[in-house]
Order: sequence, then structure tokens, then C-alpha cells
Amino acid sequence: MERLVRLLETQLPHIDARSVSTSIWALAKIGPLPVTKSVFGKLLSAAECKLSDFNSQELANTICALVKIGPLSNTEAFVVKLLSAAEGKLSDFKTQELANTLWAMAKMGQPNTEAFVVKLILVAEEKLQDFNPQDVSNTIWALAKLDIRANTEAFVSLMLSEVEHRLSDFNAQDLANTVWALAKLEHPNTEAFIDKLLLAADHKLPHFKPQELASTVWALASLKHPNSEAFVQKLLSVAERKLIDFSSQELSNTIWALARLRQPNCVPFVGKLLSAAERKLPDFNAQELSNTVWALGTLGQHNTETFVSKLVSAAERKLPDFNAQNLANTSWALATLRHHDDVFISSIARHALDRQLGVRDLSQLVLGLSSLGCDESAFYSSVGIQLLSRPDLGLQAVCNVFHGLAVAGQHPLWAAELLMDRLPALMLPIGTSKQMDTLLGQAFHYMLMLEARGLLSSDIQSSEAYQQMRERCRQAWLDTDSIPIVSCSHREVFEVLRQLPGCSGAVCERKTEDGLFSIDIGLELPPSSSEGSTVRLAMEVDGPHRFMSNKPDMATGETRLRHLLLEARGWKVLSVPVGNPDTPWERLVDFEGRSAYLQELIAQLH
Repeated sequence: MERLVRLLETQLPHIDARSVSTSIWALAKIGPLPVTKSVFGKLLSAAECKLSDFNSQELANTICALVKIGPLSNTEAFVVKLLSAAEGKLSDFKTQELANTLWAMAKMGQPNTEAFVVKLILVAEEKLQDFNPQDVSNTIWALAKLDIRANTEAFVSLMLSEVEHRLSDFNAQDLANTVWALAKLEHPNTEAFIDKLLLAADHKLPHFKPQELASTVWALASLKHPNSEAFVQKLLSVAERKLIDFSSQELSNTIWALARLRQPNCVPFVGKLLSAAERKLPDFNAQELSNTVWALGTLGQHNTETFVSKLVSAAERKLPDFNAQNLANTSWALATLRHHDDVFISSIARHALDRQLGVRDLSQLVLGLSSLGCDESAFYSSVGIQLLSRPDLGLQAVCNVFHGLAVAGQHPLWAAELLMDRLPALMLPIGTSKQMDTLLGQAFHYMLMLEARGLLSSDIQSSEAYQQMRERCRQAWLDTDSIPIVSCSHREVFEVLRQLPGCSGAVCERKTEDGLFSIDIGLELPPSSSEGSTVRLAMEVDGPHRFMSNKPDMATGETRLRHLLLEARGWKVLSVPVGNPDTPWERLVDFEGRSAYLQELIAQLH
């Protein structure tokens, strides 16, 4: 082979355009061997001198060959000249040549090609009836990959109309590429077409490769396509038999899709996906790690501590590659999963300092990291510098940040400006809504934390502006207050407590005097001595959701804040952890043991 290639090299000055094109294609088919790559560059130089003599097939084959041979240096200028030559001969291109040219441009990610593409599709429109299934799927896939939407929407609609009665002729790859492209392009009014496509795909699912399975379910999730549950179940059944062959990207995309679809029947498959993903975690890149943990948070998969610990370990090594959204989504997901890792949390906070963060990313990071117990003051200080400079700062982001600061117990200098200047301006619209009440309730949470910790200056706290704002936020808080749900464990603790000496006055779900909080069990205990005072006991029946899932003894940031605010209202808080088999309450199953346990807790107050 090497001798043949060397012989070709000596004949380059004497061969015509067709021979140059054929040689380029042949070497590309052979593959990216060192000897072929060295001659390939010289072939391109020869081709450049003869491009005006290339016919449509030779032009299309040459650009496809550039994809097959793999990355080569200094080919951009050649491709520009090749496309310029092709532009003058587009009317001669056959449908396969049109589709293959677009496909190759997309594979190479050729920049600044929109004008050429528009001219190409004008020619393609006249030949749509001659496009075969592969031509169609390659063309739509290429438009999606190139992300060219302007001036192409009508063409895509025409193409779909032309082929919808021929979908049974599409193979697995054609079907998968087409639905993926429609999702990527966000093409409108495709529900009826996709229903027909899924009907055609249903019979061919066993022939789908892992990439085709993953891209199809990803597309359905991105499109939020209705009535796809039965098809997705069949797809997952096929995927289960092929999970061992799924790449890291395919595993990540699939679990992301299942989180978006939120179909209850998909949950059992998630565990199998995670088993396959665990073996390949070292191969996951930053985006795949972030998407996977985001999906678990969205699905509420709380029995995955072992997997999440391994994912965090893999992510720690790749944090420098995480972009702002990856950092924000990961911190949010870990907070939702209540998975605590001190080192990783601090690393996220430090890496966030080096990123240009959008408003959503900033608020998500503050919410997530605060809930996980992050106390990196440098992080909270830097948030304000970026936040206050953003013209698109809205009420939701501001209130989310306030809630995060409340949970973290932080009051950086910039927060005063956010509270006294920005929040009142954002509250100006007349009228209320459930969403606005929820957001203003978050801001009120922050005010309560500041007051409880004595972090507000007396000038601000006594000002009319603050009092008016506080009152509106307080009312919003009360308007979103829901009727407490008393769990079985809650009732069991209450029944045992009120039978203890001096505890018959215990009240289940007792309101604080200001009406802001409902204490799980409120009780006023007589003084322990003649000089003592009445002890107001707030017994909090804390279920697993009030603790970190991987550290059951560690309260979440929200739980610690709640206890702080109850204590600020004169209540002594006692936590009774329940719901976890390792807690004292769950281990003690008889009345006597549980009574003794509660008495021992109460004795600590005196």
C-alpha cells in the first residue's frame, strides 16, 4: 500500500481532475494512515488547482472524503474554495450529492456557510420527490447540526410532507436522525409527523443501535411529545439488552431524557442505567456528569447515595471543565438529593469565582450551595459583584438569592443594596399571584434571618421603607402558608409525649405568637425550680427530608434555619429524628423505651 501511495505521489503533476478526486476518495476509504495523510495534503493542493474542472459528484465526494480522513491542518481555506466551486454547479447536483455535501459540512462544523446552505436548499426543493430516506435524514440532521434555522423552516416542512407516506422505508438510523433533528431544530407543528414516525420506528426498534436509542428518547423528551409512553417503554426494553454497549454520552442522554419525560414506568429502568453508568464514570465528561446528577435530582432518586458519591468523586477531578451551567445544575441537584460532601461543595464554590455566571446560574448556585452548608464567604461576596451588574436581574433571581443567603446565614455588604433598592423596585407591579407570593415569602425568610441574628442596622429596621416592604412580604408568606400534614411518626411522638408527667398540655401543630410558624409539637413546661421560668418547648419531629441523605445525622440548611427562627421566638427546639431505622425513635418500638427517650431529651433543657 505504501509503495502504491508513493507512486501516486510522483504522478500528481500529470493526473486530471477526475483522477485527483478519485484518489482523494480512495485514500479516505483506506483510512487515516500516516502515509495516506502525508500524501493527502499534496492531493488537496493538486485538487485546488483543478476545482473548476470538478463535476458535481467529484465535488461532493471530495468534501465527504475530508470527513472520512479525519482532522487535517489548514483545510478550511480549501473547503471555502471547494464550496465556491460547488455553488456554481449546484443545479447539477443529484439528491445524494446535495445531502452528502450538507452532511459533510455539518460533520466538519464548517463556519459561515449559511448563504451556501440557503442556495443549496433552493436547488433541493426542486428535487424533493427524488430524495430517498437516507438523503432526507442526512439533510435534516445536517441542518440541525449546523443550527441553521433562518430560511430553512419552510424547506423542512416541505421535506416532511414529501416523505411522511414513505416512513416505512426509513431504516433505524434514518428514523433516529430525523426525530433528533426535529427536536434540535425545534421545528413547529410536528406532532402528527412524529406520531407516524414512531409508528414506523416501533417495528424496527430491535435494529436500533445504542446511539439511535439514546438520541430518539432524548428527542422525545426535548420535544415533550405527548402520548409516547408505550413507545418509550418498548424502546427501554430494547435498550436494556444493549446497555453494556452504551457510551457515556448515550447513558447520560438517556437518563436526562427520562428525567424530562417524568413517566412513572421509567423509574425501574433508571437503576439499571445507573449500574451501567457506574462502570463508565471515568469516561464521563463534565457535561455528562452534570446532566446525570441533574436528572437524579429531577427524578428525586434518593436511594442512590453510593452512585452519587462515586459520581462526585469523578466530577471533582473534572471541575475545571465545568461551565457555569454545569456548576449551577450540579449544586442544585446535590441539594435536591441532600447529598453532602464538604470538599466538593467548597471546590464548586471556588470554581464559580472564575466563571462568568448568568442570573439563573448565580441564583441556582446560591440556593444549592447554601442548602448543602457552604460557608465560603468569598463565594457569597463575589456573587453580588456579578448580580448587581446584571440588567436582566428579575424578582425570581433576587428572591432565590435571598432564600439562599437566609439558609446560609450570610449577609454580605451587597445584600443591603439588593434588599433596600432592588427588591422594592421589583415589587412595584400591582396585584399578586401565587408565584409572586412564593417569591416574596423567600425574601421574608431572609428578613427573618437577619432579624434573628441581629444583622440589620437599627436605622434600616426602623425605617418606613423597610417596614412597608416587610409587611408586604409577611402577608405573602401567610398567603402561601399551607395546612400542615401530620405524619404517622409525628402523631406517634405526640401521643407518647402527652402521656409523660407534666406534658398533657402538648399541642400538635402549635402556631407561634406571630402566626408565622407551626411548631410540630408545642409545650410549655413548668420551671424546674422556684427561681426558674417556664420553658417553651418546640419538639420538631424531623423526618429524613430534614437531614442529608448520605449523612443522616446532619441537618439540611433549611432545617437549621427553621430551628434558628423558632429559637428567636423564644422556643427551645428539641429534634426527634424519625423515619430512619438507625434513629433512636425507630429502634425503640415499645412505649416504655420511647417514653424514656423523650424524657431524656426534655431533661437536657433543665
